[in-house]
Amino acid sequence: MFVLALARRPITSVDLGYHLAYGEVFWQTGRIVDDDTFIAPPITAEAFGPDAELPPGAWFDQDGQYRFPNANWLTQVILAGLYRAGGFGVLNATMLALVAAILAAQAAIVHRLKIPWAALAPIWLVLGAVGEERFDLRPELFAFACLTWQAAMLCGRTTWPRVAAFAAVQVLAVNLHSYWLLGAGVALAFAADAALRAAWERWMRKARPLPPELRRRLVLLGVLAAAMAPAAAIHPAGLSNAAYPLRTLAYLRAHDIAGRAGPAGGPAVHPWRTIGEFAAPFGPDMWEFPSTWILAALLIAAAPAAAALLACRRWAEAAVLAAAALAALSMRRNIILPAILAPPLIALAVALAAAWWRRRSWPARPLAAAGLATTALAGVLAGAAVFTVASGRLYRWQRRPMYFGGGVSRLALPLGPAAFLDAHLPDAGPIHTDYSLSSSMVFFADRVTAVPTLTNTWATPRERMDQVFQVSAGRLPPSTLDAWGLDVAVMQGRTNNQGLIRGLLADDRWALVRLEARFCVFVRRTEAHAALIAGHEITRESFDVGAFIAACRDARSTELAALFLGGGTLQAMGWDEAALAVWDALLNDAYAAGHFEEVWLNRGVCLTARGEGRLNAGDRAGLDDLRAADHAFQRALAIRPDYDSAKRNLALVRQEIRMAAAVLR
Repeated sequence: MFVLALARRPITSVDLGYHLAYGEVFWQTGRIVDDDTFIAPPITAEAFGPDAELPPGAWFDQDGQYRFPNANWLTQVILAGLYRAGGFGVLNATMLALVAAILAAQAAIVHRLKIPWAALAPIWLVLGAVGEERFDLRPELFAFACLTWQAAMLCGRTTWPRVAAFAAVQVLAVNLHSYWLLGAGVALAFAADAALRAAWERWMRKARPLPPELRRRLVLLGVLAAAMAPAAAIHPAGLSNAAYPLRTLAYLRAHDIAGRAGPAGGPAVHPWRTIGEFAAPFGPDMWEFPSTWILAALLIAAAPAAAALLACRRWAEAAVLAAAALAALSMRRNIILPAILAPPLIALAVALAAAWWRRRSWPARPLAAAGLATTALAGVLAGAAVFTVASGRLYRWQRRPMYFGGGVSRLALPLGPAAFLDAHLPDAGPIHTDYSLSSSMVFFADRVTAVPTLTNTWATPRERMDQVFQVSAGRLPPSTLDAWGLDVAVMQGRTNNQGLIRGLLADDRWALVRLEARFCVFVRRTEAHAALIAGHEITRESFDVGAFIAACRDARSTELAALFLGGGTLQAMGWDEAALAVWDALLNDAYAAGHFEEVWLNRGVCLTARGEGRLNAGDRAGLDDLRAADHAFQRALAIRPDYDSAKRNLALVRQEIRMAAAVLR
């Protein structure tokens, strides 16, 4: 119930749009998208030059068309077909089904390894606690379900039907996501285990011939291991698909992208490093999440478990356990791998240790007591966790635009701006949008035909991603949109988009026409947009902050998250007075006032800006604003004493208070 409750959530994947768009092209034309369809301006050899750095596997064909291997094409076809069949409701059910498939596969591993069933409760509990942040409807979730069942197929007795099923799932995985390499690794680990056992029997025990069961297992797993290479080529990209994951790993290593511990920024940094899921799993900001602590405990427990498995000559299981741990250490997006594979294998090590205990005729009561205590503790924890999920307390604590239920999060996906543009744009065409919104705008807005880049990171040249990030940050002028021929811009109200948002607000050639908690829509002042602007333009003077707060409060089960995002949007726009009203509305909630240190920080920043403005205008009330800001920063530090941003701002505002008091004395 706990794990499925975590999977009963709205759709929030920012990648879903391009997967649906690519899949829809297949359903309409039978063509797999492997070029710059939906990109404007196009990626051309002339624009990027012969020395352009392309992503792994990408190339320009003989006609100058930009091409790349589409590793997820089958997932896209499946998702688009499901969306056609039943919209978001069917997609919600699919996510539940995929998580349930992982749970069932873990149960199959427990059964086939003859682990006591008492272990299944903590195994599932760890999966939910660590892996839930990766419960998202993306190709990886399909791959994780395939991988868990593949591991289950090779546990216990090896048979031809299981080997054949493993190979069939591997071919499926090859076309779902490039994580198919993990399934091949599991096959090779078990084949190597059989080879080591055969060598042990022949050379250490002098067994001639080999025992029939071992010889049979060696043949079956040898055939399976040999089948992994041709299986990797059963893909529209053919043989190049077999090398694609390895080339991607080499690219990540060459550019120092994965596993960074701190924030990335600056024009010299590879744009992939700005993507949070590539960061280190134990970065400084990650320790505020319980999943990080549980992951750390899981990886610590994996070390003695692997040693115990090696001591018992369970080499394949030890190798899989070590590989899952190393994969999780490489980047945050992989933390679900040990959550899937490590708990059953740690339980196996514990079961083997318990069997050793019993063989020595030591009392069995401690083992039974430990099993009962573990199960009881897991039940209590799961019951409490189900309540926190179903009541929304978990997501409120995490400040996530999430709730227990189905549908789609309108705070995560820009369905409002998409519907607005479809209703009011006179013509269909390309628009500018930030990286995170790109895929959603392409699919959910019928009048948006293309954007400068999509969230399919692996298919976008570094130079184009750099340009989009720098335009958003204000390092390139808004006139870049003129050069790209784009007359509409949809942006998330985030700090990293602040440069462009403020630039468009200050540019008389552009008008803000829609403002939601998380999204801003701008259009160029053209004749075609005259009626749209006349009916919907929003200025600082005309903005109704009360209606904005009411709209945020109306967000389903996510009122605090909506207000939190809404205040951030207004602050990114530089509308500090309106942002201050939102922060005050949010802090009227007792939970937010006692736990949201970022809100107190932002309130202090807005008060500081207002106080400085008043003092510069000769208004003594500015000093009161600075003192209120001082109080806000202190409240932030009371919640989180190590909050560096609050410490810095507190020191600065106190300096300003002393200077202002001296002048006004």
